[in-house]
Amino acid sequence: MARLAKDAGVDVFHLENSDDLPWLAEALGPSPATILVGTRAPAIGGRYRPDAPDRHVRFVSFSVLSELLGAMGPYRVLGGWDIGTEAPDGAPTRAEAARAALDPAISRAIGVTYTAGEQMAGLDFMRHAARAGLGLIAMDLPGIEVPYLRDLTRPARTRLQAEIQFVLANQYVACALVRPETPDQLREALGAGEAEPLTILDVERVIEGYAHRLDGCM
Repeated sequence: MARLAKDAGVDVFHLENSDDLPWLAEALGPSPATILVGTRAPAIGGRYRPDAPDRHVRFVSFSVLSELLGAMGPYRVLGGWDIGTEAPDGAPTRAEAARAALDPAISRAIGVTYTAGEQMAGLDFMRHAARAGLGLIAMDLPGIEVPYLRDLTRPARTRLQAEIQFVLANQYVACALVRPETPDQLREALGAGEAEPLTILDVERVIEGYAHRLDGCM
């Protein structure tokens, strides 16, 4: 699938384990690419309370490991550090704790869980990241299935394509990381840009659907 993605023009890849870099390099060949990898390092940034409503949201700081051609192949390699640690005296939200990492001296890009079904990172945090000059990466796609997104499927637009379009409609999002399970799902994701586009009203419906997702629940 890595070769299929490369041939389609994808130039950002994510690896959970840096040990897989040689395998990915073999698949990509000499093509320049940005590779985001996990580091298994201690979390950085501030602390947040265990009862923070957004404690389940991923906030990741991506910092430069190598930008030198030949050091790790012809690739720009960024290592990812989880942001925030739980502590009783921490901030009320994880996003507030994560602001300590919104510093170009610490981070080159910030990854956050951002899907149609999980928008708790919030525009305020995203706006701060953009003002700090950091690229914002939407992670954890595809997200959970939600009715207000399912309603936007069309003969020329799948649910996944609608979700990718929704995420990229956010002016603060630089790119979306999609984890396809099959080559067909990869092709589906790659076709999001050619699918029937969402309208502004469609995007607003997803935002409103998320805002009212708990209405009627007890």
